[in-house]
Amino acid sequence: MGTIRTVGVVVFDGIERLDFEGPLGVLGWAARHSRDPTTVLLMSKDGQPVKDHLAGTTIEAEGSLVDSHRFDLLVVPGGDSRQFADDEELIAGVGKQGADSRIVASVCTGAFLVAGAGLANGKSIATHWMAHAGFETRYPNVHLAKDKRYIRDGNLWSSAGISAGIDMTLNLVTAEYGEIVSKKCQGLLEYFPKPPWTREEVRKALQD
Repeated sequence: MGTIRTVGVVVFDGIERLDFEGPLGVLGWAARHSRDPTTVLLMSKDGQPVKDHLAGTTIEAEGSLVDSHRFDLLVVPGGDSRQFADDEELIAGVGKQGADSRIVASVCTGAFLVAGAGLANGKSIATHWMAHAGFETRYPNVHLAKDKRYIRDGNLWSSAGISAGIDMTLNLVTAEYGEIVSKKCQGLLEYFPKPPWTREEVRKALQD
């Protein structure tokens, strides 16, 4: 059973912070309980700071996607895809890092970057339900797992949104570190969701 010693996180303008901070919380506890330290590197396409799409706060990059790395895990978050889905430089960087990484994991609309980079060709991937139509139009060679919160297809893991990204990472930790470590991570995160609304109620509200 492997461990995740190096993690690369792709950051860009329009990113959703929780898409990567949730998984990093899980991975941080996994590293602590396995007593095997994990090194995390945040990378933008050019090494420059970026801004998230909701609060507009700055995220400092620690490296560039053009640098050479070999990560155990590459995390590709999502956010406001209108700000990054057509960024060819960013997509090329994701392709470079993903090809050299043992595992690639996308969260939410990060699937657009993974698919755009060719890392999901012929594979199944999950993304946010509101992005399904646009994704299918762009990437007909990728199977969209519409009914999955998260899915694994070989070395590609993907999830539908923020909380699903935590679900995905807990299952990734189970695969890499074992069930006991994963359970400890979930408990320490106090991750036992009880949302106030059903999926149907939420979708109706969003469509009104």
